[in-house]
Amino acid sequence: MDCNKPLDGEITFSQLAMLLEQHLSATPRHSKDEKLINVKRCPICRKVIKKEKRDLDVVTHIALCAYSEPGNGGHVGRGVEGFLLGGFLTEAYAQRKWYSKVLSYVGYGGYNLGKNNANILVQDRATGQLVEEKMPSYIRLGIRLLYQSAGSRTAVESKMIKNLLKNLSVKQGRKFDDPYSAKAIPHFIKFHKLDVDEILEPLESYENFNEFFYRKLKPTARTLVSPDPKVAVSPADCRMSCFKTIDSAKSLWIKGQNFTVSKLLGNDDLAKYYEGGALGIFRLAPQDYHRFHMPVDGVVGPTTFIHGTYYTVNPMAIRTPVDVYTENIRAVTTIDSPIFGKVAYVAIGAMMVGSIILTSKEGQEVKRLDEHGYFAFGGS
Repeated sequence: MDCNKPLDGEITFSQLAMLLEQHLSATPRHSKDEKLINVKRCPICRKVIKKEKRDLDVVTHIALCAYSEPGNGGHVGRGVEGFLLGGFLTEAYAQRKWYSKVLSYVGYGGYNLGKNNANILVQDRATGQLVEEKMPSYIRLGIRLLYQSAGSRTAVESKMIKNLLKNLSVKQGRKFDDPYSAKAIPHFIKFHKLDVDEILEPLESYENFNEFFYRKLKPTARTLVSPDPKVAVSPADCRMSCFKTIDSAKSLWIKGQNFTVSKLLGNDDLAKYYEGGALGIFRLAPQDYHRFHMPVDGVVGPTTFIHGTYYTVNPMAIRTPVDVYTENIRAVTTIDSPIFGKVAYVAIGAMMVGSIILTSKEGQEVKRLDEHGYFAFGGS
């Protein structure tokens, strides 16, 4: 399908969206007269959108507004679907049904092997089945716009984008620390079908959404897979990827152009210890239990906090030239294990969820499954 050749007959909205994306990629800078998306006013916050705004700027504004402006018509947890399904407010918007369907396609496009999709498929270890991970709309749209648009590497690494992601994370932390945010807890539980029976505290005891987000579980909710201390365990509820060597991880998974262990750890001397070593990546999704634990027995060593940015750690971002792991905010802790040696434990913050709180202490003797810390909404 060629966006420069006229088509006879009707086309589907999927084809239309594909043509629009091809055109945007082929012409990253339009003239002021050329507009594919003609939205004069945001359907959520109702702010006038300036004529000189590019198409991608318009979609970015609406995507962020839909998620982060509950006071202006959006609702915590509703995301873009809140206005797509709620209808438009004026006759002019009602006539643009194609726009809502195109944006819906961009936000919820189907998965195709070998193509750049924002969808994530994970394999359930218990059943072996592939399941699609539910994802907030702001992440899905942010991935497509920031990481897949023409010239995205320059755009996403600009100071403006980094400041935007940090400010959004800090702002979201404040909102979810507000007692009003507790109203989002029932919706979150229903949407993600969470097992409330394994939660330690009564639901009514959480004073805000952030407290629920880093909730504790009952001691019986997670058990060791083996009593053998030679078996390292997953440190969290997560999507896990393990590699025998760091080099294999770089060739198969991590695509950052400047990724090195030295940059990841922020320490050249410490990095030398892990040359040829194995690597495990444990990614937490929004609905996961957000406390993380010790994978091995040992003694907690020193921790180094590294200031950084707040890129999403979604796989679509990891598999781009942007160096997410070595640029995001993170905490590097070493664990002196009698069996595994010196283990480097790197807790990496992300977009919106950028607060890393450690509950273990240096010099503390720990066993597998002992708590190390938790993630929270915010940017501290």
